[in-house]
Amino acid sequence: MGTPAEQRKLVKRAGEKYRASPWTPITQLQRESSRDPPARGGVWISRTVFPAPASCSIRDALSLEDTPIIDVGVKFIGSQEKANNDVPESDVTEEKLGDLLKEYDSEMTINPLNPRRWPLHMRACSIPPAGASYRAVPANKIILAGNSSGANLCFGLIKFLLELQKLPPSDASIDFYGRHVTLPLPAGIATVGGWCDQCDALPLWHKNGEYDILGVLQPPLMPGFPTDSIWPANPPREHTYCVAATLDHELVTPAAVADWTGKLGVPRL
Repeated sequence: MGTPAEQRKLVKRAGEKYRASPWTPITQLQRESSRDPPARGGVWISRTVFPAPASCSIRDALSLEDTPIIDVGVKFIGSQEKANNDVPESDVTEEKLGDLLKEYDSEMTINPLNPRRWPLHMRACSIPPAGASYRAVPANKIILAGNSSGANLCFGLIKFLLELQKLPPSDASIDFYGRHVTLPLPAGIATVGGWCDQCDALPLWHKNGEYDILGVLQPPLMPGFPTDSIWPANPPREHTYCVAATLDHELVTPAAVADWTGKLGVPRL
C-alpha cells in the first residue's frame, strides 16, 4: 500500500474515471449485477428459496402497505476445504446444502438475492418454513454484512428491530409461517463504506467530494440519464432510493438516528 498521498491520488483518479464513463440504464445495471456464474474450487454454493409467508404481518410491521410479499432467492455459501480448485459446481441443490451443513457447521454466508427483504431472510433463517432443507440458525449466530447502500439496509433493519422491541408484546410479534414470533436482534453487523447520508447534506460530502465516485447529485437524477422500464419510476418519485420526502427518515439515512438503544440493549456495531 502506498503513502496516503498516493492513495488519495489513486482514489481520485478512479472516481474521475467512473464519473466520466457513459451512463448505463438501470435495467442493464441490475442485469449485470445479478449475474450468478457457477462456482469452482473450494466453495460450496447452494441456491434455495425462502417462500413468502401467507400472512402480511411482517410487511405490516414495517408499514409497507404497498409492498408485495414474494418468494426470495438466497445462496448458502461455505468453504469446501478439500476440494480441488478445478472442481465444477454441483447441480444438486438439496444434496449440496446437506453437504455444506455437514462440512461447514459453525459458519456460513447467506447471500440474499434481494437484500431489501432482509427481515424475511433473517426470520426465515431462525424459523425455517415446513419442509425446509436447512436447520434453524439462532439470531445470536447471525451477522448482517453490507457495503454502500447494503450497509444502509443493515443499519435500517437494526433500527427497526430496536424500535420493535419497545412495543408491547402483542404488537411486537408477527405471524410467520403460521407461528407468532418476535424479531430478535442479530449478533451484530459489519459494514463497509455505508451510504449513511442519503440527503448528501453532511459537510464531508463537499469537503471530500473529489475523492468520491459519486457527486452530490446522483446520475439518475441528472438530465440526459437513459430511461428504461425501471427509471423514471411509475408511479413517479424524485429519487431512485426512495421518495424524496423520506430521505431524512431514520430507516433511510442512518446518520439521522439519534437513539440506537432498544429494550434489550444495543447491538454490537
